[in-house]
Amino acid sequence: MSKWQKILLFSLTHILVASLAALLTFSLQLGYGDEGILKLQQLSSLIQSHYIGELDETAMFDAAAAGMVAGTGDRWSYYVSAEEMQSYNEQKNNVYVGVGITITQREDGKGADIIRVEPGGSAKEEGILPGDILYAVEAQLLSEIGIDGAGECIKGKEGTKVNVTVLRNEEELDFTLTRKIIQVEVAQGQMLEGNIGYVRIANF
Repeated sequence: MSKWQKILLFSLTHILVASLAALLTFSLQLGYGDEGILKLQQLSSLIQSHYIGELDETAMFDAAAAGMVAGTGDRWSYYVSAEEMQSYNEQKNNVYVGVGITITQREDGKGADIIRVEPGGSAKEEGILPGDILYAVEAQLLSEIGIDGAGECIKGKEGTKVNVTVLRNEEELDFTLTRKIIQVEVAQGQMLEGNIGYVRIANF
């Protein structure tokens, strides 16, 4: 089969699945069967039978679940997948395993600005400073792996090591950091001049 024949077959398959799904939806709207479970079961069956290519069933059903919750119209309700649950719990509890830095993407794409260094983290203990630029993680440049890739490299089990390179005044500095349990300081406060109280809330 030629390349163009494969592309045509692939397109026709998508059209077929979409058409069958539309027909199924129309039929269910007329009152045939349960409009919830039956629709999802039959649509899943159609996709399994006619879709060409590899299916990520977990992603497919997670998307369906997220769509169902979004369909309630309640802006305070949302679906969290099993894959995202650990990160969600870490954020909710303000505790995570890492090296204790918060980074943001640089416009020049050459790294990530370190905007916060958490007390109790190995980054602070080893001398990494806010204003440093995270340049590489495990010899992989951030310009190539991006912030998400850097995050995946830095994440790991408590007590394990990770090598990072930062830029400080154009000088490359290498650090070997230990992943630790980090307790994020959610709220901080201090008194400023003029008897003004300053409270910083990281999240709530």
